[in-house]
Amino acid sequence: MKWEDSGGRKPVGIGIDILSRKRADAFLERHRNRILERLLTVQEKERYLASGRKMSPLLFTKLFAAKEAYFKACGGDWMGIEGFGKIDIAVTRSDAFTADSDIIQPPVPGVSAGAFITHPQYVIAEVVIWQAEGAA
Repeated sequence: MKWEDSGGRKPVGIGIDILSRKRADAFLERHRNRILERLLTVQEKERYLASGRKMSPLLFTKLFAAKEAYFKACGGDWMGIEGFGKIDIAVTRSDAFTADSDIIQPPVPGVSAGAFITHPQYVIAEVVIWQAEGAA
């Protein structure tokens, strides 16, 4: 079997995470201010908390699961919750996202593409990191 996208790029990392919405909601409720400060990048704070908006529990669950999936796809060493604050997630549609980090990188330079599956009880995030053009 040959794994390539339409541009001939190969996957260099695949990650998946499933997170209980109930558990994530309770965690956010207990630790909202502290966890958002540690978990979100500056760009995410601007993107999702602009104008004093309050983050929805569903968005929090998606971001947390996406960060975990990206971390797994990169195969890096655990950096604690602060490491998640170095992974930037951009939700591009209700069921899709991109991920990037200056600190946590895949073994070969790549471009990420992710998807969400939302269920009443769970959020699943999966990410594939595709080999960047010219990377070997």
